[in-house]
Amino acid sequence: MFEHKMESAPSSSPIKLSVIIASHDRREYVINAVKSVLQQEYDRDSLEIIVVKNYEDQKIDEFLREQGVKNIISHEKYLGGKHAAGICVSSGDVISFLDDDDLFLPNKLKHASQLFKLYKFSFYHNDQSFTLSNSVQKKMDKKYKLNIIDLNSNDAREKLKKAINLTPHYNCSSISISRDIAIAALNCIKKITADFDTFWFLFSVDQGKTILVDNKVLTYYNRGSGGISRNTSKSRSLNYSIRALQSTRAFAEMFRNNYSNEIAKQLVRSWEIKYRIFDDNPHTNEIIKLTVESLRSFNKIYARKWLLVETLLSTVYIFNPSISYSLYTALYK
Repeated sequence: MFEHKMESAPSSSPIKLSVIIASHDRREYVINAVKSVLQQEYDRDSLEIIVVKNYEDQKIDEFLREQGVKNIISHEKYLGGKHAAGICVSSGDVISFLDDDDLFLPNKLKHASQLFKLYKFSFYHNDQSFTLSNSVQKKMDKKYKLNIIDLNSNDAREKLKKAINLTPHYNCSSISISRDIAIAALNCIKKITADFDTFWFLFSVDQGKTILVDNKVLTYYNRGSGGISRNTSKSRSLNYSIRALQSTRAFAEMFRNNYSNEIAKQLVRSWEIKYRIFDDNPHTNEIIKLTVESLRSFNKIYARKWLLVETLLSTVYIFNPSISYSLYTALYK
């Protein structure tokens, strides 16, 4: 564990937590998502559950009412608008996000609240698993490491370079933020159309406070539904990559902190590569330039494993674009 000066001794009373579950059109997952929060090892009186969805459903709405869950109807098209709607009615000191098709493991909120008491983080990210097997968690616990980055410290950049290999900008269901970060981001998050997990990470880094990146598995990530990494439709992947590229370009303009800006620029290049892999039009010359940029980026703040994959994909594209796309789908299947 990295050394870090802790706040004063934490209070024994539980902090107030808000969990925002966003659902758009899909009705088959949301009840299980809520149940995973209800089953938390946490004081129910200190736990607020908010479901933000774009539909009414008698069975779901009755279940939410019986469980004392705030049920908000929002016709915002993108996740950022739903996050904003949930934040506006929340009251927690810490806000955790949960996509409707994912689940929290039983000790998720207890663990996050303990860390907040100790470190008063602005952003926290835990690891996720693609399976509910207990063996995964036991294996990870043996190698447990908590990365604590005070963004005002002299060694912040080096710590970020190490911590980002745990991909803290990936999966909203693994993200918890402090209330002040949530409120400060309200106007910005509504304007984002993709990569909302990346937004919360970069916004928090840009604020220059304390972020925590944890390799403890506390979230089940459902790979069987939605998401570009699980898409079988090339056209849908292309459409998402266009929105993601627009969003990351906006991040590079929006975030001026040296660290957040550097990471945003790396992500722009990443989406530039993916967009060209998904597009049927030839982009060989652009891909060659992007490959050279990737090779020059090994000292930047960016996940090393993702950089290696992107360099591999772009190199293969130069020789055979169709194989590059097949390789992408195999790697992210």
